[in-house]
Parts: sequence; structure tokens; C-alpha cells
Amino acid sequence: MAKKEVKRERSVAYPYASWSDCLDFIKQIDSFKASQVSYDEAARKWGVSVQAPSFKAKLSASRQFGLIETSGNVISLSSYAKKLLYPTGNDEPQITLECFANPPLYSKLIGVYNGKALPTETVLSNVMMNDYAIARNAKDAAAKFFVTNATEMGFVRAGVLDYSLNEDAKNKNYSFEIMTEVIDEKSPLVKSDYDVKPIVKTFSENENDYITQIIPTESGKVARMMIPLDVTEDDLWLIRDTLDLVMKRKFRINVD
Repeated sequence: MAKKEVKRERSVAYPYASWSDCLDFIKQIDSFKASQVSYDEAARKWGVSVQAPSFKAKLSASRQFGLIETSGNVISLSSYAKKLLYPTGNDEPQITLECFANPPLYSKLIGVYNGKALPTETVLSNVMMNDYAIARNAKDAAAKFFVTNATEMGFVRAGVLDYSLNEDAKNKNYSFEIMTEVIDEKSPLVKSDYDVKPIVKTFSENENDYITQIIPTESGKVARMMIPLDVTEDDLWLIRDTLDLVMKRKFRINVD
């Protein structure tokens, strides 16, 4: 009687290397001083084969965090990696913020746990298996690396997931581009046939003067809302009306 083949349980992608390992990985790739590096040469640098679990883990995690790009067994550093390796300003906090939410699994977990106490790794691993299609044999490692990476990247504070810029970064001045629209005063906001003139303004503000909310999206990118601390009730209604307007114009959603 032929032995029945046991199918291996498949799992959705998750980083199974630490952030510090990924930073070491891009440093090693950069040491070749080449725009592209083959898998074989990169693995040889560590004295392992391409199939070695340690190499595959660093390669996969670095790609998921957006630090590298791969094509045809060739590795190239992303713009994120280059800015971390060769900084020209205080870009690291913002890059780290975006890299942490880059893996789709992490983006979803941020949406659930941001601002809340993280569960134990045992509970988190079960959540990953039951709700996010992580295989049973991978759930413990997935949970361990999520907590490890959140901690290494500075997003766990007193046991709470705080997906925001750290205090040092908040005290820096950053430049933001704000897109605004000037609406023809003759046309009501609820109509879609008004004239619009786009205006782009760049300004520098101190983030301590604002309430900042980071909102992960399904694409893996993040939306960022900044509201001044001295905002009035009328200001808040204007902000809400502006969001309603975007919903009506871009997505044709009735928010009335």
C-alpha cells in the first residue's frame, strides 16, 4: 500500500527575521558596491547556500519591509534602504514607521492593536492562525517576530502598541505637502459640478502642536491626519465636511 502524501499547510507571508537582521542584510548587500547582487553571491557572503533557512528568512523579511527589491534571483536596495544607509537628514523615524506597516499582515495587526495592550505571544499566535491565515506550524514564529520587530522599531511602549513617531522625532520640524482645493463659492458642496483649482502649499510645523493620527490602509500605505491642538468646534465641522466632500467626489459615496 502506497504511503499517503501529507500536504504541507500553506501560510500567508509574514516576516520571519528581525528588523536588526534586515538592517544587517542591507549593509551586506551594500558592501558589494553594486546596483544589483545575485542571490548566490549574497548567500556566499554569509557562507551559506541560497536554500539556507537563515538566508531565505532575511531575504523575505527585508523584501516585505520594503528594504530590497528582487527580480530574477537578483537583489537591489530600495530607496528606503539607501536613505537608512546614507542619511541626509532625520529620515529614519518616518522610514521605520512606513516599513513596519509595509507587510500586509502587519498593516492589518496595526489596525487592530494600535493604542492597545499587546496580547501574549500565545494569544497573538492563535489570532494569526484563526483570523489571518497563518499556518499552525508558523503561527508561533509569526507572533514572536511581530512582537520583536514592533519592539526593535520602537512601537511598543509599556506593553502598548504605539504606532506613531517617537518623542525624539516628534520634536523635530518636518515639511509636509498639503493638497487643498478652492471651491467655486457659487456651487454648493453637495454638488459635483463645481469648479476646482488645486493649490499645493509646503510648510514646516512642530508636531507637538498637533494631534497626529496614523491610519493604516489596505494597500499597506498609511494615511496621516494632523489636527491642531487649538482646533475649534467650527474647525472640526469644516474638516468633517471636507472629508465628506472627498467621499462624494472621488468615491461617489453618499454620506448624508
